[in-house]
Amino acid sequence: MYSQHMEQVSKHALSSPDNLANTALMVVLSIRQKWSLVGKQLQDVKVNGSESIYLFSHKKACYEYLQANKAQLYSDTLKHIDDSEQLLAIWLKVPMLGLVKAGFVVQLATGQVGCIDSHNIKLYGVPQSTLTFNKKLKAPSVAKKIKGYIKACEMVGGSLSLWTKWCELMATKYPNDFTSGQHVSMLHIQYLKG
Repeated sequence: MYSQHMEQVSKHALSSPDNLANTALMVVLSIRQKWSLVGKQLQDVKVNGSESIYLFSHKKACYEYLQANKAQLYSDTLKHIDDSEQLLAIWLKVPMLGLVKAGFVVQLATGQVGCIDSHNIKLYGVPQSTLTFNKKLKAPSVAKKIKGYIKACEMVGGSLSLWTKWCELMATKYPNDFTSGQHVSMLHIQYLKG
């Protein structure tokens, strides 16, 4: 599940600035939303742009930032493709992306880091303080938070474990929406290519 779908997602995300921006947008749309709804939301944004009803509150500002900065984000991501700390630092500059969701973008684009979301916090018992991030922190504090988050992801099994267990958990928790963890996993690439 992970190797097949992650490879497809990463290849898609890294194939162009637009695809990487849409991958990050999928992450933003997933904030406080059921995963089963994200594909529809992503398609609506592709059609309606910044006028999409799903770009409410700060999501619209994030979408506009991604559109305005996608070439630079793409270039920076490719430049630091093997450096998870630098990648996380790049994506933390995006409005609305804290450690968890920036980690999700890095995971989707490169297979590194991961997403310790609210479901995974309970599953793994990761302290909330490891996940919190203030965009006003000074550089040394940002670096420390990044290292702590990456270490937490590694301690719970890394990107592969986080992906697999989360997909299986979603399938178990929402059996009316998903047929299996494999189905949840496959939707990542299906939503992006939609």
